[in-house]
Amino acid sequence: MKNILTFIFLGLAFTVNSQTKLTSASMYDSLNARVYRIECALYDGVVSGKIKPYKDDSLTSVYSLQMIKDLSTVYRSVQNSWNATNEPDSIYETSLNPHVQGYGLLTVLKPTKIDLNSIEDNYTFSSVAVLYQPTVGRTNIKLPIQPWFYIRYAELSKVLTSYQITLLTQLTKMLSSDKYLCWGMRDSSTVISPASAFFAPGVYNGFTKTAALNFYNLNALAKNCFEYSVLIIHDELLSTLDRFEKDSTTKETNSVKLLKSDLTHPVHIDFYPNPQDPTIKIDSIVIARVAPEEFKKIVWDAQSIGISKNESVRNEEDDTIISLSRNDFLKIAPAWLPVFLWYNF
Repeated sequence: MKNILTFIFLGLAFTVNSQTKLTSASMYDSLNARVYRIECALYDGVVSGKIKPYKDDSLTSVYSLQMIKDLSTVYRSVQNSWNATNEPDSIYETSLNPHVQGYGLLTVLKPTKIDLNSIEDNYTFSSVAVLYQPTVGRTNIKLPIQPWFYIRYAELSKVLTSYQITLLTQLTKMLSSDKYLCWGMRDSSTVISPASAFFAPGVYNGFTKTAALNFYNLNALAKNCFEYSVLIIHDELLSTLDRFEKDSTTKETNSVKLLKSDLTHPVHIDFYPNPQDPTIKIDSIVIARVAPEEFKKIVWDAQSIGISKNESVRNEEDDTIISLSRNDFLKIAPAWLPVFLWYNF
């Protein structure tokens, strides 16, 4: 019999300081903040002249700094109606700056080889573009969000840390391929369509693949990775409970009873045994399993990873966490998921 060591933490003070607590929302906030810092660092690197801004992902033509500023100039017109009727509208210029408002990044992957007889992916990280939203001429009409300028991957180390480059690489792989469970992603530089207009991962332009690191995709990525982690832990804990309850030596232990109380709940059901007589009713109580979506938080430390129904990431005295050992999670989770979780949070 496979022996999974199951822990139940009841908000013990000596474990709190070493625990990492994540909800789907806090996971998104963390990813979004770090992508935003990268976006600002790339912009600052271009303005300071440390890195070159390329016009497109072919990386053959470079923008001048003046052209970057011209592209980022948007206009706002105000109608002057308090004077003569023919008085022209006032036009105000604004310079776009990711420090004020960021639109995200677009990473680009190029094939290392093209083999039409093979369906395997052979791509490398080629460049990353800072996104922006220009206007039409001297009008208030906004164009779709699009690449502003591209930075060659080999030059990222001039303005980014190795940690930031690793994060970009991981997010690019996860958002450009359906191999990483990231369904519902929108991998396009045009991100102004309704949130419901999702399409499959991996946008191809010839043999080029792109991944948009924007609000929609980062939010979906955080949600999917969080829910997948909860599902893996939840299912394994239920399997563990089933095995323990079939074992007479463990069935009546306090640990198993506590585990059962967190994974199941009583449900009142009315049975009508006689279809011909609906007045005959039998009241019954059945034990139902708690659905994985009822768990709102992931908690881990050096030894374990668990789930909790409490949504707070603060230290809560009544926080009940049911956990698997970390080694057991490594055995049942896909290899990329623990790397993504424990490296980035």
